[in-house]
Amino acid sequence: MPAAAAGHAHGSRQVLDLTTTITDRFGNAQHAGSRFGATGNTTKTRTGKPFGTFVFDCVVGGRNAAPGISVQCLQTLATPHGQITLQGTTQFTLEGTAPQSFQEAITGGTGVYKKARGYAQFTVVPERSARVVLHLST
Repeated sequence: MPAAAAGHAHGSRQVLDLTTTITDRFGNAQHAGSRFGATGNTTKTRTGKPFGTFVFDCVVGGRNAAPGISVQCLQTLATPHGQITLQGTTQFTLEGTAPQSFQEAITGGTGVYKKARGYAQFTVVPERSARVVLHLST
């Protein structure tokens, strides 16, 4: 595994600490079946060094008892060493705002991440940015 991709390696496990910044958005979270998402850039949180791009695409499943809406999202992080795919369901507010913190499953990848599994912990920073800590098993 390339040193730049290693993060904090622990045998076949590693942690990547990234920051995503949205550059373009589409759609909205108005009602069941609505799609929305975004694209943007990814940097290493500690150094600010560019580490690729990302895209996410979400579908509103419907209202729930929270009160809020259930949202199913798919996301791909394109890094210099391969892609990492994520998937999860999250509870948004009725206004379509994501929670401040949530997790998604790491479902696979390409390149050095072709056998990737684990989870990603998201912490929404300001409206257009999030810290994403990936706990990878490869």
